[in-house]
Amino acid sequence: MFADIEIILSEQVPVVTVPETAVTYTLYGDSVYVIEGKEDEKDAETLTVKRTFVRTGERQQGRVAITEGLDGSEQVVTSGQLKLDNGARVVINNSVQL
Repeated sequence: MFADIEIILSEQVPVVTVPETAVTYTLYGDSVYVIEGKEDEKDAETLTVKRTFVRTGERQQGRVAITEGLDGSEQVVTSGQLKLDNGARVVINNSVQL
């Protein structure tokens, strides 16, 4: 016995994804820390973080789809979130590749 099967899938929609380690899951909601750049009084760039609540979607291969809360142009913190709070100063260290 043979059969011809046709599967109709929904249209693929581009989504923003982040590493699973970037999302903090709490009772108050899922969130990520977004890195923001600001100029201080010495004209040196100061990087701070801001907690942004997001809505998550599917998870695949160590990444999480973000359906609401990010537009894709932000940089997010992927490790050390337990030490952070809104306005905390950070330094970007890209020596570890994900």
